[in-house]
Amino acid sequence: MRMSEFFDRKIASSEKLAVEIQLLGLSDGDEVVVLEANGMADLRQTHGRYFEDDLSKLSVFDRRVD
Repeated sequence: MRMSEFFDRKIASSEKLAVEIQLLGLSDGDEVVVLEANGMADLRQTHGRYFEDDLSKLSVFDRRVD
């Protein structure tokens, strides 16, 4: 799993599209999503059930885009 933190919704959407284009034609089941939350604690509370095992291993984002 890769997580990036964005402060601008347009930049986040552009990055999502770029990653989706890179994944075109690959059949490995990757999914690209944009989630909005005030912080990691909120993200774990609202969306943690979808990827509990992976989120528990992440304490910070692997990339931060201002």
